[in-house]
Amino acid sequence: MSLTAIVTLALVITSVVLAYRDEKLGAALMTGCAVLAALYALLGAPAAAAAPPSPTPTSVTASPVQSG
Repeated sequence: MSLTAIVTLALVITSVVLAYRDEKLGAALMTGCAVLAALYALLGAPAAAAAPPSPTPTSVTASPVQSG
């Protein structure tokens, strides 16, 4: 598991526990979590797009040499 996933999971668990204890705080925390999730999704997308494309396979067919 990556460090980002661990931190995100810890934040989600903490916010769920706090939301369970206080309803008013829970609404604010859930909104914050939604914003963080959206930012994580948006900022994580360019990293995948920045990866170099894999080379396309080329097929080389050698024609038989005819002696004539």
